[in-house]
Amino acid sequence: MTQHSMDNIDDENNLTDSVRDSHQADFEMNELNNTDEEMDLLEASMDEDDNDAEFDEIAELRGWALSKNPTIPHTRLDALLRILRVRLLPNLPLSSKTFLRTASVDYDVQIHEDSSEFVYFGLKKILQMSINPNLHTNNVVNLKINVDGVQLFKSSSKQFWPILCQVHSEKDVYQPFPIAIYCGTHKPQNLEQYLQQFIEEINYLHENGFEVNGQKINSIYLTAFICDRPARAFIKCIKGHGAYWSCERCMVHGERVEGRTVYPVSEGAEKRTDDSFRNQQNLEHHQGVTPLLNIRLKLDMTSAFLLDFMHLVCLGVMKKILNYWLYGNITIRLNQTAKCLLTNLLVKLQVPQEFQRTTRYFADVEKFKATELKFLLLYSGPIIFKRVLPPNIYKHFLLLHAARRILCSERWAVEKRTHAKKYLTLFVTLAEHLYGKASLISNMHNLIHLADDVRYMNCSLSRISAFPFENTLGIIKKFLRSGNKPLAQIVRRLHESFFLGIQRPHIQPRIQILRQSRSNNEGEIIIKRLQYIGVVLTSRVPNNTVLLDNGLLLKIDRIFLSAYENENDIKITGTIFKKVEPLFTYPCNSADLHMWAVSERNTTSGTFPLNKVIQKMVTFDISTEIEEKIYTMPFLHM
Repeated sequence: MTQHSMDNIDDENNLTDSVRDSHQADFEMNELNNTDEEMDLLEASMDEDDNDAEFDEIAELRGWALSKNPTIPHTRLDALLRILRVRLLPNLPLSSKTFLRTASVDYDVQIHEDSSEFVYFGLKKILQMSINPNLHTNNVVNLKINVDGVQLFKSSSKQFWPILCQVHSEKDVYQPFPIAIYCGTHKPQNLEQYLQQFIEEINYLHENGFEVNGQKINSIYLTAFICDRPARAFIKCIKGHGAYWSCERCMVHGERVEGRTVYPVSEGAEKRTDDSFRNQQNLEHHQGVTPLLNIRLKLDMTSAFLLDFMHLVCLGVMKKILNYWLYGNITIRLNQTAKCLLTNLLVKLQVPQEFQRTTRYFADVEKFKATELKFLLLYSGPIIFKRVLPPNIYKHFLLLHAARRILCSERWAVEKRTHAKKYLTLFVTLAEHLYGKASLISNMHNLIHLADDVRYMNCSLSRISAFPFENTLGIIKKFLRSGNKPLAQIVRRLHESFFLGIQRPHIQPRIQILRQSRSNNEGEIIIKRLQYIGVVLTSRVPNNTVLLDNGLLLKIDRIFLSAYENENDIKITGTIFKKVEPLFTYPCNSADLHMWAVSERNTTSGTFPLNKVIQKMVTFDISTEIEEKIYTMPFLHM
């Protein structure tokens, strides 16, 4: 294995076919040797006065350039710098490489014998830049780790295998960041080599801690590994999901049914433990000895490897039962009329802005992303599926829905997890009768263990899923500008992004006014949009329904503030919904989860202080001219 400094790596874009990419590559190669003088000039201008207006504008411009996703090509940024340098900011450098500090990148890319590449960014340095010590009163930092593979191009087998990290905190304010990235045409062939530097640094930081702005962080802990099933099998050196002894939580023995391995419900199956894993008591479960056993801090090799909600439930079970309903056996398959009705209902729903994706046609269900499947499972499913599914199939779905609502709720997850576990066990048991024994594949079986993750982590599934890591993988992939030297490109882009300094997270104020209008004739300031406890509230559908601490459901019509009052005195006025009935009564009363069918008829209005709001609600109105149908339920991320 050899190592190459980033300064000796040819620019990533010098072999592209297009004129634009060729120009970009030539420019980067020529500029690498001409940046010292411009760097000194820029440093001098910044050192004169940190509060100087031009310095602020330069910093703001750099932030703008790096905030674009994907980032702006250097050739275009060069042209902009030249214009601004001549007309507005004479101290700007001519080169985007100087401006973004690209030339100062100093990470070593390791070249392996199989031509794969690996770069280790390190953990301590990034933690020192990102940790807010005030959020860690016990001076201990807990980490969540993700390992996953991502294919870079459709026409190539080249792929990244990053090691991502996210600080686990009560307020969930940290974003994931890369510790290391492997690049090759297949997953890492030498697992010990892939994990070695990570394990060594984890052991060092656990025993010695580190300092952040002069404050000592005594130790770090690995709270959890959040990976999909193939990645867990890879880093734990265990059998894949199709093996007879593949379950990571119990000793159930699989059997072959219709060409697949299934796992019948067996409540008497022996539980796997950390000791049984380390001692390899069930040899058929293992494929070798994982290097993770070299981690010296306490790491539960069974419970700490979470059964990720995103891959297991959303992309796994939810997508599977949708396929049963749309394309499965004729006894359960929906007819074309029902499918059209589902689509019409789904696209009619107005979705709050916290959801990343809008609704789309069921004909595209095979292309649904995990966020869309989560939306169906946790929010819209009980409403739209009730109109088309047979009662027994619908009630079976409600078992999964109710369990997920409980386990994803910060309010109910820990308190009601035993109820959720019971619902999931019944869901898996009944799945065999509804969809056949062949439905009891690994994902379906693991539902009975999912509530154990809430017990182990003592928090909701919303805080321990792979969604943040998948978002980070997407951002990393978008950094690529061509197919030449992808790892070198990523190292440069990440270095540019980190140069500004990772923003240390802080607790957001409870109230942030995002948009307001001038005072009206009554001396009031009308607020158009505000952020309250992490969610956006407005006076317009679909971001204007809230649950008050007295149990009332309010549809906000107006948010206002007296010109002589401060943000803590904001008031809301609106229509008080009338609760008609629970959304469902099986397997539990949905009113216990604050889910109702409501009415706007014969309602009253009221004015309340904003601090009476305890929950943003997601409201769906599918009323017709002859029938009112309005449903509301809590937004679970609050």
